[in-house]
Amino acid sequence: MWKQGRLTKESGASKMIYDLFLKRNSSYVATIFTIAVVGGIAFDKIMDSAWAMHNKGKLWADVKDKVGTADDD
Repeated sequence: MWKQGRLTKESGASKMIYDLFLKRNSSYVATIFTIAVVGGIAFDKIMDSAWAMHNKGKLWADVKDKVGTADDD
């Protein structure tokens, strides 16, 4: 049973988002694919930077000047 006032008119912003990204299957799939790729790249960059901050001083980029080369033998 429907009650009066339960369904409200959607806002202009949500209608625009729906019309642009979700109305057609092709645009929906492209939106999901784009979000997945961008999100994956962002997650990778964030985790790499967190790893570098946590292991500062232990990574090759930090110690390569302190380690001797093979020519020292």
